[in-house]
Amino acid sequence: MSRSPYILASLLLLGATIGCQQAEPPVAAPAASAPTIQPVVATVAATSDQETTRQQVVEAMKNYVAPFPTRNNLFVPPKVTPGTRTSRVTEGAVQLRGIVDLGEPQAILDIEGAVALIPVGREKYGVKVVLIEDQTVTLQRGGTRWTASLD
Repeated sequence: MSRSPYILASLLLLGATIGCQQAEPPVAAPAASAPTIQPVVATVAATSDQETTRQQVVEAMKNYVAPFPTRNNLFVPPKVTPGTRTSRVTEGAVQLRGIVDLGEPQAILDIEGAVALIPVGREKYGVKVVLIEDQTVTLQRGGTRWTASLD
């Protein structure tokens, strides 16, 4: 009983194989004719139409008015060079790098390549911190005072 499903499947497979071998011979397809290529002949009328179209496009480009003439074209570089930011680099080689609060507010300054933490009222490398506010520090060197900003 357990072999009967295998025998049945084997007989079906054998029958399908024998049936597939008895195919009809292929029918020869009729020979296809080679495609013919027609030569392209340029006419004077086509050339004059193209020239007329080209002239119309050139005229339309000359007479073009931008829909919003007051807007800046973002694809054209600005004519005025942007100004340098003087808030970071002020008075020679003094740069404000940051402000920290270690018990008292201190300015982190880069003075001619040397980094220094200077609290209010102290002086280092000839630069004195006069006032530290939220994002700005007032500095003094000699008789010159200026404000450096983190913005």
